[in-house]
This record gives sequence, C-alpha cells and structure tokens, in this order.
Amino acid sequence: MQQPAFSHEQALPSLKVNKDLLEALEKYLVKRFSDALQTSEEEIRKRYSLQIEDSLGTEKLASVEQMSATKFADSTSQVEVELDSPYREDGQRMRVRVRFSKGRLFSTLAVSAAAPNARELVLGVRDGLLRVLEPHKTWNSLAHPSSAGWGIGIGLGGWMMYGLFAADAKSTYFPFLLAAFTLLWLYLFAFGPLRPYSTFESRASERNEKIWSWLIAGLGTFLLFGTLLTLYRRSVLGF
Repeated sequence: MQQPAFSHEQALPSLKVNKDLLEALEKYLVKRFSDALQTSEEEIRKRYSLQIEDSLGTEKLASVEQMSATKFADSTSQVEVELDSPYREDGQRMRVRVRFSKGRLFSTLAVSAAAPNARELVLGVRDGLLRVLEPHKTWNSLAHPSSAGWGIGIGLGGWMMYGLFAADAKSTYFPFLLAAFTLLWLYLFAFGPLRPYSTFESRASERNEKIWSWLIAGLGTFLLFGTLLTLYRRSVLGF
C-alpha cells in the first residue's frame, strides 16, 4: 500500500558528543519508533546502528552499550547514528540519520517517513531529537564560518595585507591593522581545528581545551602589549 511520504534534512548545531548523548539519542529513537509504528522495542533495536569513524577505520555497533571505552579515540572524525524501521506490509516506514562531524558541512540530521501522518510524524521526531541535543550545544559554530563567511574573510584579509605592506610601520593605525589581520588569520585557519564543530570527548579534546585557554591568554597579551600600550607610548612619549 502506497503511503504519504515526507522527508526533512537540516544542519545540526555545534555539539559536544559523548557517550551520555549517544545513550540519550538511542533511548529516544527506539521509544519513539516503537510508539509510532506499534512495534516492540526489541524489533526496533535490531535496526539501530552506530558508526564511529577514526584514522584507523570505521567501527559499526548495534548499540552504544557495545562501546568498550568511555571516551572516543583521539582521531575520531565522525559519528553516525541511524535507525531504519522494520518492514511492514502496510508500507509504513521511518528512517532517521544523525551525523556528527568535525566540520560544519557534514553535521546533519535527516528524518523521513511513509505514513498517513508523515509530515507531522517527521517534524515531531525532529523536534524531539533537537530537545535531546539541546543540553550538549556549544559555541564552536562561531569558529566555523559559512561559505559566504569564508569569502568575506579572505577578501578582508587580502585588503588588510595590502594595507600592511603599504602603510608606514610608525603610523598610528599600523598596530591596530596588524592585530586585526592576526586575529582574522587565526579565526580562519587556527580556531576551527582547535574548536571542532562537533567535539568528540577524548584525551585529544581535553588537550585542545588547554591549548585554547593558552591561545586566548596569548592573544590577550598580544593585544594589550602589542597594540594598546604601543598607542599609549606614542601618544605620551611620541615614539
């Protein structure tokens, strides 16, 4: 029997991904599919899969309970959760894929269904998933500009570089232009690797937190002594 169908896909917010989050996702999806399709949770669990990708390969698990470690490997780059409902003679189906990635582009949520109330079902599942993810959101998305943001940043950086070469190093605005160019370069090329769009809890992510704290402290020192005090010295002492 042909059922009405509806599908939805959207970008995920930046998140900190750990075992607790995956357990909450699995619990929600299994219960939601079981209720919507009036199928036992045992049958639904048979269709659940968890894939973890790192530098050595891709590990596929039937449940987060099969994760032997409490944290991810340092080289983990992507985690994907997928649930595809069992076959039904009436043609009703549901499918969810949640993909967490270190990059903005591949961090996505996709939900589809074939059912009499397909649209309401899909959007309801989406809203429930976003509620599960909400406590794990981070501000790391700020370190990952969109395609338009990259274009603006590169153009602005080129203009600043030209200004630095053309300006007199003793001019009043030179230290400010140098500071702005340094910050822009760090934002485009250094902040992203240190603040992945999806952060996978690991020893590497803990080290990155310490490096990030050091970087912010260093930038603060640079701005204070390299820019503000230089301006103060010139205005007071004249050199």
